[in-house]
Order: sequence, then structure tokens, then C-alpha cells
Amino acid sequence: MSLEMLLAQFDGLLQTPADVEKLNGAILQWAVEGRLVPQCANDDPASWLLKQIVSAKDELEDVRKSKRNQQVKPISKDEVPYILPPTCLTDKTQNGVLSKT
Repeated sequence: MSLEMLLAQFDGLLQTPADVEKLNGAILQWAVEGRLVPQCANDDPASWLLKQIVSAKDELEDVRKSKRNQQVKPISKDEVPYILPPTCLTDKTQNGVLSKT
């Protein structure tokens, strides 16, 4: 069924809830096929966009892995900005204080 045919016979086609479900499926199919709006000739193909997404995802994963493997250097006594209880350890993370267990 084409969009034009649907619009011409819209009132007669939607009589039951099942008809509405069929319409939802048809609209979704048209959207996937790119038939709901005019396609821009300047748009990049989906395969190129998918490659860009995979590349960006791989870069983020590499950054995460490198951060995960970084060793945190201990803070010297001169770098501690305040007096800590003896049961605390310090490191150079954003958290600032690690509890000693």
C-alpha cells in the first residue's frame, strides 16, 4: 500500500485496533525504507555513518583501557592539603582519600 492510497482511504481503513497496528507497522516500514520524507542527495550513506560510529566507539574504548591501566602515584606528605586521620591513605585520583581497611 502506498502512502497516497492510505491517505485517500484513511477513514475507511482504520476500523479496528488491529487496523491501527497494521498502520503502525506500515509507517515503521516506510520510515526504515526512507519513504516518509524526501531524501537529501548530500547525505552520507548509512554504511559510512556506521563506520564512523564504530571508529568513535573504538577510540573511546582505547581511552578507557589506557585510563584503566594507569598507575596512580601516591601523594607525598607535602602534597596533602589537610591533616588526615592515620586510618586513611591518599592517592592522586579525583576522590582524594582512600579508606584503609
